[in-house]
Amino acid sequence: LTNRNLHSYEEFELGIRLRAAGWRLVRLPIISVKHYGHTMPAYQLLKRRWTSRYSQGLGELVRASFGEAHMPLLLREMTDLRLYLLVVFWWLALLMILVTVRPWPIMMTLFISLLALPFVAMIIKKRDFSLGVYSVVAWQYLSAGMIVGLIRKQVSPLERISSIELN
Repeated sequence: LTNRNLHSYEEFELGIRLRAAGWRLVRLPIISVKHYGHTMPAYQLLKRRWTSRYSQGLGELVRASFGEAHMPLLLREMTDLRLYLLVVFWWLALLMILVTVRPWPIMMTLFISLLALPFVAMIIKKRDFSLGVYSVVAWQYLSAGMIVGLIRKQVSPLERISSIELN
């Protein structure tokens, strides 16, 4: 049912594979799971998502979907992918400013302005300094994780998982 390479987005991946195969999914109005929010501090949660490889899940999902029938659904419906690609382009724009713009005062002005832009925008949107900063920092973690997941070697999802049968 699931791809053993994924450290997150398993349900989404199963859903798009089923839909690409012609299935129609229906949300049942029955509570089947109760999810409790995280109780650990926000930055500790980011660290945990990195060490557990949860943050690599989107990159793993994209890599596993290359050439598959469900890839168009992934590209159309996974809004996180667009956000994290935008963050990567932001990193590249910052790098390009450092490498190409001269004289130094103009380069620093452009660099600091572009660097500050998402922080200022999110602080205004969230109406809270710490939440705005956290949002942008979280994007950095998850975008970096996406890249790591995208380039990480994958095991064939069809390969058997070693197990021991207990009687």
